Amino acid sequence: MGGRGRKSAGKKSAGQWSSTTTTTDKDFGPQLQRNNVVFTSIDAQAPDDIDEVRELLDRPRESEPPDRLDYTEYLVATEGLNNEATIQTTVYPLLSKRTSREARISGYGQRANYAWSEVDNHLTKGLSDAKPDIFESYRKTDYPPEAVDALSSALAPTSYDIAMPAFAVEVKGSEGTMQVAHLQCAYDGALMTEGARTVHEYVGKSDNEFYGKTQALTAAFNGETLKFYVHHAVKIPASSQPAASDTVDTLQYYQYLCGGDTPRDSFENYQSAYKHTRNAEDFGYSLATQRKDALWAYTNANNTQTSPNVLISPQQSSNDFLVPISPVIPAETADTDGDGYDQEDGPSTQLLTETEYFTSFTEDKDEDEDESFVQIPTPDASSTSKRRGRHKKKKRSRYT
Repeated sequence: MGGRGRKSAGKKSAGQWSSTTTTTDKDFGPQLQRNNVVFTSIDAQAPDDIDEVRELLDRPRESEPPDRLDYTEYLVATEGLNNEATIQTTVYPLLSKRTSREARISGYGQRANYAWSEVDNHLTKGLSDAKPDIFESYRKTDYPPEAVDALSSALAPTSYDIAMPAFAVEVKGSEGTMQVAHLQCAYDGALMTEGARTVHEYVGKSDNEFYGKTQALTAAFNGETLKFYVHHAVKIPASSQPAASDTVDTLQYYQYLCGGDTPRDSFENYQSAYKHTRNAEDFGYSLATQRKDALWAYTNANNTQTSPNVLISPQQSSNDFLVPISPVIPAETADTDGDGYDQEDGPSTQLLTETEYFTSFTEDKDEDEDESFVQIPTPDASSTSKRRGRHKKKKRSRYT
């Protein structure tokens, strides 16, 4: 959210024109708490699947890890005082994946500094627009038009062709504080979780499959420190609330610290941060993809006509798995020749339970040995491939 171009007053919040608190104001945290966003270490509650998420973020990757030349480049980039723009555009890319070609092929890619100006709900009351420094998402046009119209800002947070993400990063430079990034992540995560809840209800899934489960990831980053947070919602029945004046259940949106790295401190720490960042991106992609697929499945089930051939991912092969949050998943096309483009008549996606999803979340083996976005192969897809060093030819896959 960075503070660049922030609105300080006049935002339409919760249906009324009112003065607002920006994300850098001292009252930002208290207003978040009034909006039922829980972010303090004392009060934060872990999601039920925290162990699985931590295991997922720590899983080894198939490509070669960064070498000492990469670490030296990172040290040089973070030496001395750096402003937020430098950290965002020069330093963070040394940990994250490259998305330019991926965005051109599938619509999923990295976005920067878009204010979520369309979101206007109970979480934005008294607050200026959320504006993550970096987030990754599909386009609105990758979703069924009926769902976009019905879900409004829960699916489309901006007026641009950008859909609600499941992974966002808040960046700070030497002039910023990680505490502000911590609060901004809590805001981002709560809005992403609320968007996921709206999708979940729209496709008719039960509460048991949503509440207490991780719905979004965020990261706070300043070059020296990298922290990962998971976000989930808990429903508190009205009957359990003291002096409840109505029968409406209360939702609380939790941010919980999942892990962190100090990439400058050592070569090993840099490798760890590199791995965790890319695994977090993969996880965010998987959450966004399963919601997109669920919306298409729900739309197709309610339509008599044949659905359009919606791509799940241009890289996903016939043995890729996706977690379903809808009764059925539409057929996908398969990248059978490994060139990053899709072939016709791909097989239907197999379904995994939530437990099977987390335990089987491992990397597919790309020919170029740099990872593609969220490859989730079947357990028997264990054939080995010849590794190519990252610095022999500097060849990048479609999404590294």
